[in-house]
Amino acid sequence: MIAPITINPKPENNKAKVFVAIFGTLGGLLFFVSMQIAHYRGVVALLAMMLIVAALTVSVKYILSEFSYEITNSDGEWLFVVGQRSGKRYTTLCRVSLSSVRSIEKKKKGEDKEKSREHLRYTYVPTFMPDSYYVMTVENRYEKAKISLQLTDGMANLIRSYAEEARLLSPELDEE
Repeated sequence: MIAPITINPKPENNKAKVFVAIFGTLGGLLFFVSMQIAHYRGVVALLAMMLIVAALTVSVKYILSEFSYEITNSDGEWLFVVGQRSGKRYTTLCRVSLSSVRSIEKKKKGEDKEKSREHLRYTYVPTFMPDSYYVMTVENRYEKAKISLQLTDGMANLIRSYAEEARLLSPELDEE
């Protein structure tokens, strides 16, 4: 029996914190150095700004944001919803029918490097450069996608069983 649940993955973002500290410090130092030198001042300042922007981007995406994975019922259809909370703002990033989930596979870092033109790629992993993650393959009438998620083995098995049950409950749509 499918039941609504909410999963809040706990990221391990020590790598992100180190990345932000190093790139932010280097960017600040290079920006200070660019004010002191006469030659190539613009190039050094541009490099400093790129490092600071990279540090801010990683900080906002991985340190200051919280992801949630939900299984919910909407108008009789079971949905898998990915959301992101940044401060007080909540954004729904992804909403797919559980009946369109074809597989969930565990991948290790650097293992899933295949480039496929038939599948779109979405990454909703809250950990910066994780050692392992799950790839959910979704296929429906309109698109084929591979969604990267951070799940435990138990959560992945639960979503697999819910997806199988949702496929049995939902009527098949005629292919056009």
